[in-house]
Amino acid sequence: MPTPTYLQCTQAVLKGFGLRPEDLQPAPASVSRLGNWTLNRVPIGNRTAYLFMSDRTYLNFPILEGRERVELQDMPGFLQHGLNQLLTSIGATPSQVKSALSDLEEIAVTRASSRSSQAMHAAIVDDYAHVMREPGGIPIQRLSEAIARVNELPRKKLQWATSFEATLELLSSSAA
Repeated sequence: MPTPTYLQCTQAVLKGFGLRPEDLQPAPASVSRLGNWTLNRVPIGNRTAYLFMSDRTYLNFPILEGRERVELQDMPGFLQHGLNQLLTSIGATPSQVKSALSDLEEIAVTRASSRSSQAMHAAIVDDYAHVMREPGGIPIQRLSEAIARVNELPRKKLQWATSFEATLELLSSSAA
């Protein structure tokens, strides 16, 4: 049985799905290429979104809430779909995309417990707010541009690499 990748849900996500943090265990360390993923429910522009973030490269993307109610069991599919689209858009090779998605074949839902990941997640939420609200900011209709801008910001914890650069480097090195 493959080792799962852990989707670490914040209190906002758990509450939205009627769960309490004590209902789930914290995630153990990940062996997947991009690490575990943190999921939070946050405002993006004038909408609410589920924001996914890799705990290893801080690669991130939001999935906007629609009119239909989503369930917790929908989140792994959203993660797989969003990651596939994002990796393809940044020029990852088909084998790199396949490799990253293979790590998501089994996803276990846990509670978020890493303060460091939650702090980075909060910083990324602030980045989206800034990118979308600055003068001449990006409207919600062009969300893919906002995703690119946020993932192209250099991060101190990545030795000033961007999330895109760190992700492609990690996928390249794991393919060798």
